[in-house]
Amino acid sequence: MQDVAGEPPYFGVEFACTWDTEHGYGLMFHGTDVVEWGGGDVPNSTWIALRHAEGRS
Repeated sequence: MQDVAGEPPYFGVEFACTWDTEHGYGLMFHGTDVVEWGGGDVPNSTWIALRHAEGRS
């Protein structure tokens, strides 16, 4: 997903709403730990992974 160095990797999952394309729910993981949750843009937000990798989450 992102070009953020880390072991384990960062990855995101989005749950889309079929009835409303503007909304959804997203999760970003670092391995099996949830780093962030929120709207559908969370899984693709590189800044979240960078912030976490720098220890600022």
